[in-house]
Amino acid sequence: MLVYVSGKYTGDSLEEMEFNTYQAVDAGIEVIKKGHEVIVPHLSHWLDLRAREIGVELSWQDFMNSDLEIVKRCDAILYISSSKGADIELEVAIENGLKVFTSVDEL
Repeated sequence: MLVYVSGKYTGDSLEEMEFNTYQAVDAGIEVIKKGHEVIVPHLSHWLDLRAREIGVELSWQDFMNSDLEIVKRCDAILYISSSKGADIELEVAIENGLKVFTSVDEL
């Protein structure tokens, strides 16, 4: 199964955003250990940081547009925490008939 990891990314500080990213990466590692393929959209954290360094401003909506298209190509979503974006991803996953998991143990 191709599993999309969905959870909070944004935060009030770089440290909080990196904490959220590492939580999603850790979940992704567990998905792989279960024998599945994984998409961890939080890895775009470094894409966003680099874009800012070179003067390119990518909006929240830019990332959401991309992420929602990726969600539609997956077999399942692993919903690890709530946020504005994660809740939208969950809604799109349900609308597109993806399996929904809320913990790695359910896989």
